[in-house]
This record gives sequence, C-alpha cells and structure tokens, in this order.
Amino acid sequence: MVSRLISARDADGTGMDDLALRDEIIGFLMAGHQTTGAALAWTWYLLGLHPEVEDRLAHEVEGVLDGRVPAAEDLERLTYLGQVLDESIRIYPPGWAFTRTPLEDDVLAGYTVPAGSVLVISSYANHRNPRFWSSPELFDPDRFAPERPAPNPYHYFPFGIGPHACIGKHLALIEAKVAVAMLVRRYRIELDSRLPVRPAPGITLTPRDPLMVRIRRRQA
Repeated sequence: MVSRLISARDADGTGMDDLALRDEIIGFLMAGHQTTGAALAWTWYLLGLHPEVEDRLAHEVEGVLDGRVPAAEDLERLTYLGQVLDESIRIYPPGWAFTRTPLEDDVLAGYTVPAGSVLVISSYANHRNPRFWSSPELFDPDRFAPERPAPNPYHYFPFGIGPHACIGKHLALIEAKVAVAMLVRRYRIELDSRLPVRPAPGITLTPRDPLMVRIRRRQA
C-alpha cells in the first residue's frame, strides 16, 4: 500500500509529500481497518445471539459459493449476507456520530444555529429511533430484503450522508462480505456468554466488554 501511495501521481505528475503520505496511511488504518473490524465484531455478536440467522446465512453462502472462494461476481448474489451486514451496522454503526459546521447562520427546527457551530449527527440514535423504525432494538435482516422499501437515507446513514459521506463505503462492504462469507462457510461461532455486550463510543463504536466465543468447525 505504501509503495502504491508513493508512486501515485496527480494529472500534472505531482506526487504526495511525506506529510500527505502520513495522513493517507493514518486514514487507511483508522477508517479502513478499525471501522470494518468493529462492524465484523458486532456482526458476529448478533449472529451469536440469533443462530437461526446464522444458519440461514450459512445456507445461502454454501449455495452460492459451493465451496469456492468468493469472487467479485458472487458478492451481489449473496443477498442475505448483504441484509445481515446492513442490519448489523444499523444497530451498531461503527461511525456512530459525525460533525458538521454551518458556514452561515441558519435555523433548524426552530433553533438558531450560528455559523461556525459544531453540530453532532448520530447515526446510532437515528437508527434506534422508534419514530423511524419498527421494533428498532430487534435484529431483523429482513428489514433490508429486496422486496421491502429502501430505508430513508436521512434515517439510515451508517457511512454518513451528503457530499462528505465516507468514500470507503464500498470497499468496507466488500471487505466485510468476503470476511463473513469465508468464515461462515467454515465455522460456527457461538457466544460463550449470553450477557449483553456494551458498546464503547470512541472514535468508532467498538465492544466495551470482551466478545467471548467458541469456534467450531462447521460440518460438511
């Protein structure tokens, strides 16, 4: 990755200086690694709480891949896997909040918002708001079934929204789909405790408590 960044050139042939390279690497590590890792941890936690969902997911993966390593053309065919990930990051969005700063004075829902204010927008709060979601605490991947209406983008935005939405969205979903597909076809991951795992809202939303699991090889 570092070699590719060093060799990258703009249209005029200019490359990145050391400071720009450092910033890009930090961005990859923080936004491209920690967030996807958190999403995968929460996904396995939710699958452990709902083994019937894991069984249905494993059945789909086996039917689509038939023992193969997933290729790019397989990812769109793994429909239920996409639903599971969409629902997982609805309940536990790794990017649980972000900020915006208005350039001019404005009024929002009757409140005066001065220019330069820091507004905090929480996907975590919106994704669990009963005004927008029925039974919002329930893990139900079928919310995102193809025959269901697509969620309102102002109610569901795990990667942010607008011109400053996460540019790594598609890469993160590809990484997560491949990782889950590769694991679920080989292993069953069972929670070792049914005690709730609390979220820790830092830069990303990660599990505060250890995720203790038992990994068992899935029977052929």
